[in-house]
Amino acid sequence: MAELARGGSNAAAAALAVRMAPVVNSIASRYKAAAETEDLAQEGMIGLLKAIGSFSPLNGASFRTYATVCISNRIISAVRKSIRGKENASLSFSDADDAELISGGGADDPQNIVIGQAEADRLMKELSASLSEFESGVLRLYLSGESYSSIASHFSSSFKSVDNAMQRIRRKLRSFR
Repeated sequence: MAELARGGSNAAAAALAVRMAPVVNSIASRYKAAAETEDLAQEGMIGLLKAIGSFSPLNGASFRTYATVCISNRIISAVRKSIRGKENASLSFSDADDAELISGGGADDPQNIVIGQAEADRLMKELSASLSEFESGVLRLYLSGESYSSIASHFSSSFKSVDNAMQRIRRKLRSFR
């Protein structure tokens, strides 16, 4: 069913959302002291939608396991942002991708794909020009799916150095938007 949903079947995506709603609510309720459970459940559903879009059965995990991890990560990320005070009184979408994902922003439209790729290329070119050699290497490995720990061992540096580099990269990226 996950493959049907990923292929664009709204019925399959809706069925997965209904099936996974108790999991989302269960995970959200664990963090009710940090934020409103409804807000966290919404964040969890965004995590579920992203899991539907990125799931691959070739990685060896079941969809339920993969989705549960994506949901948990999304909720934990929202809780951390809320605790840090980066957001106001309520949780909000963390980036434009999420709003497009939920609204169905025509991501399958070839024109949007070409425009999005051109924008991503432009942004990456500008960002690369402003990154140090270490930051470029960290970003390259991070985008290829490496964890902070493995990136740190690759550069023989500390986890904190990698984390600091990623924070600088994020700040620079925000300045280009």
